Amino acid sequence: MPVSPTSPLPPPDPDDHLELRWRRAHLATSRLLTWPHPAVDVPGVGHHLHVALDGGLRVVGDQVVGGDVEVALRRVPEGVPTALVERDGFRHLAGRPAFHLDVEVADEWLAGQLVATTTDAAGRLLAATGVQPALAIDERFATDQPLGVRWDERGRPTCALWAPTARRVDLHLGAAAAELSPADGARSPTASGEQVLPLTRSPQGVWTVVGEPSWAGRTYRFGVEVYDPEADRVVRNLVTDPWSVGLTADSTHSLLLDLDDLDDPALAPRGWSLGTTKPSFAGQGRMVVYELHVRDFSAADDSVPAALRGTYAAFALPGSHGVRHLRRLAEAGVSHLHLLPINDLASIPERHADQVTPSIDQPDDPASPEPQATQQAGVDHQPYNWGYDPLHWLVPEGAYATDPDGPARIREVRELVAAVNRLGLRVVLDVVFNHTYRAGDHRLSILDRLVPGYFHRLDDLGQVTTSTCCPNTAPEHAMMERLILDAVVTWARAYRVDGFRFDLLGHHPAAQARRIRAALDQLTPERDGVDGRAIVLYGEGWEFGEVAGDARFVQATQTGLAGTGIGTFDDRLRDAVRGGSHAGPRSTQGFASGRWWEPNGRGERAHRDGAEGGGG
Repeated sequence: MPVSPTSPLPPPDPDDHLELRWRRAHLATSRLLTWPHPAVDVPGVGHHLHVALDGGLRVVGDQVVGGDVEVALRRVPEGVPTALVERDGFRHLAGRPAFHLDVEVADEWLAGQLVATTTDAAGRLLAATGVQPALAIDERFATDQPLGVRWDERGRPTCALWAPTARRVDLHLGAAAAELSPADGARSPTASGEQVLPLTRSPQGVWTVVGEPSWAGRTYRFGVEVYDPEADRVVRNLVTDPWSVGLTADSTHSLLLDLDDLDDPALAPRGWSLGTTKPSFAGQGRMVVYELHVRDFSAADDSVPAALRGTYAAFALPGSHGVRHLRRLAEAGVSHLHLLPINDLASIPERHADQVTPSIDQPDDPASPEPQATQQAGVDHQPYNWGYDPLHWLVPEGAYATDPDGPARIREVRELVAAVNRLGLRVVLDVVFNHTYRAGDHRLSILDRLVPGYFHRLDDLGQVTTSTCCPNTAPEHAMMERLILDAVVTWARAYRVDGFRFDLLGHHPAAQARRIRAALDQLTPERDGVDGRAIVLYGEGWEFGEVAGDARFVQATQTGLAGTGIGTFDDRLRDAVRGGSHAGPRSTQGFASGRWWEPNGRGERAHRDGAEGGGG
């Protein structure tokens, strides 16, 4: 199992082939398991899959005990079928030993603990490991059923959650946003008085409940009973909806809101239902992009009222210094305003009263570490954050709203898009789908507490990979892709944004990027209020980490996306302008950092040393 910082046990030995906390085996389909280990081809050995519905399998002496089901595995001499390893998400299984299950894996087995074993002719244990079931979960449960909250023509919501390995799911229905009660000087939903309603499971693992029109605006969470491989027991988690379109402050509760209700003044600014007039656009090849952070745009602008500084609302103030500057940029030929991530983030206090901005004195020494130390001292309470710690992907961040409780953030982002469009600029959103803020049982881990071990990419030992910086998601898994597609389409339809810039796009499959393009191309002004074909897509097509070299899928890199119309950043032009590179010293100058007018000589020296076979 993945070992989290909160795990009560020390990390196991990677060379221990009897350690059940490692998950070296993959259940590739409901009838095929892969597992490389030293004893796999020892003559006379037997292989088995053990299932414990509630966990508790353990090694005692030379046996695995505590299971409910044991199934024989038969060695497949030809290994994993070629047709399987050619699919995205399976490429890393090429050449591995494969085993056929005598019976098809039952749904309830995927909801429990799985262990593969190899024994000698006398039945003594030679190797044992946990099993990664994500690929089989995709085969069995991937679905296009509606998720999140959908409203019918009678105004009734249907709440739907994909949790195929859960034993039970309940809806915890709370107060309306307007009825939030005071708590410690701030507003928060009252936990007492929540209604708890059972959900019904479909064969695809989607849990649903149909509500009443009176539910509109109320808070909700899901109570999920599920086997947690990290705890090795069935746990009950209370989590928000990963498909949330509305949240309370600090993301404690989801909100039942209808983004399609364009006549609700709490959700949509005046005139939004009539459509948005977009600036002219000469095509992606002629884009000129200006990158900006929502808070930084107005946080220190004294022409903005203090209560609106650092908020979405500051973009709708025509007389402010910042807005006048944006208008001049548009007149000078800038076509798109690229906003750093504005989806719900994990680490910013959303209530302005809870935020603390440090006072940093200018040191005499420009290299002094004191400013950074001062900034880091109160980092948990600061509003300053670039936004690369996603929590919910379909909801705007509440810290930039005038009121983080309720629907204000939705209306104000719509006002921002309309206001920027009126200035002559289109709006691009920076999106971060390649990692989450936390994994495991952390309170700010949502996906892993719904379907443990599924939404994150695991390594060969079953630990969450972190090559992006943080817990990597697994976009190659069907329902992680589904979440990404739904998020992108929601931002396009509900907020009418004009483009998406993908962080670390190379950690996504190229085929997925093409499917995102195709989904956007289906949006029309008549049906969706936006021309999806005019929405631009580009991202960081870097190649590194456990996916490098197309190890798990054909990556969305510079080469993988060539000819698709989806853009990637050019590191060669970047390095020529800025200087430095991923492969050389940062002291190497570019033409924008002094190479022509104030050369430091270091770049030439490094180049000469490298050419002579030296360092640098």
